[in-house]
Amino acid sequence: AIAQAASHCGNRPVRTTATVGGNLCNALPSADMVPVLLALDGTCFIADEDSQESVPLTDFFTGPRRTVLGDRLLVGVALPAEAAGRVCLSRKLMRTAEDISLVQVAVALSLQEGRISSPRIALGAVAPVPKRATLAEAVLEDLGPGEATAEKIEEAGRIAAGECDPITDHRAGAEYRRDLVRVLTERLLGEALNILEGAEGEER
Repeated sequence: AIAQAASHCGNRPVRTTATVGGNLCNALPSADMVPVLLALDGTCFIADEDSQESVPLTDFFTGPRRTVLGDRLLVGVALPAEAAGRVCLSRKLMRTAEDISLVQVAVALSLQEGRISSPRIALGAVAPVPKRATLAEAVLEDLGPGEATAEKIEEAGRIAAGECDPITDHRAGAEYRRDLVRVLTERLLGEALNILEGAEGEER
């Protein structure tokens, strides 16, 4: 999932010279690598000459082009071991391959004893900072086989759209962006659930 997101990050010159850390520290609301890392519960390691601390990526951004770093450096990003067991998908919509994102959505789902555990829905380019749609995530938590219906997916999409705070600019209007959050969330959740159900069927 991270490799896929990186393959669509910026344009080719950017991809050949940039780093994940630089994409995070630039702190644009549309930073391409952030939603997928949020969906996988990324943690940032921050250091100065005297100390080092870890900060959840959810707490790293304080505003457009602003982070918690101050005079410190971002020295690493880590994912929890359980992230490897999640189905994670991300999409971004842009006007051209050279333009910044209009909307970004990433989802991550896993099953524990046949029930959805710790679902994640992350949004980019639709709020002052990249963020998780926690209310939408709660709709899916602990759903069992047959309970993650199309209606539940649609509900999660509507709630995710309500949790974003997009702007209107020369690229797109706020309501258009909000509706795209709904559409992309529903599509990605449907795709992720199909993958999970297929994997579970193979195990049986």
